[in-house]
Amino acid sequence: MTGGRRLVQRAWVVAAFLAVAFLPVVASALRPPTRERCAGDGVVLVGGPTVRITDATPSSHAFCSVRCAERWVAAHSVAGQRAPGRHVLLKDDRTGAEIGLADAWFVWSRVGSPPGDGVRAFLRREDADAHVATFGGTLLEGARRPFPLTESP
Repeated sequence: MTGGRRLVQRAWVVAAFLAVAFLPVVASALRPPTRERCAGDGVVLVGGPTVRITDATPSSHAFCSVRCAERWVAAHSVAGQRAPGRHVLLKDDRTGAEIGLADAWFVWSRVGSPPGDGVRAFLRREDADAHVATFGGTLLEGARRPFPLTESP
């Protein structure tokens, strides 16, 4: 074999190696972007999460509904104890802005709620009352309020 032929063979080997090495990078670039999913049941969160929970870790957990988030909290808590550093953020039903749990007014309603849930959150009491007056439902207060072991004492 001549020196020129050997050089061409080596070039092909190097080219094949580089092609194989960059295959994952190319595949990743061609793959459609992943969509955020509910941490409770894995459903795709169209329009963003209804509830987001942060805890002592730097990550957050997104949920499709209040009830789904409550089930997750129950499964990831020591019975009867508050989880230190856990914060619940909810989507205000009127504005779509994230609001803190302590600021939320909750309404149970059948109108436009995720299947199997029915709980909606509002930043202002007036908005919650207006929803109940317009669409029916119940204002959830006291022991009926979601996330009892997540709020600050």
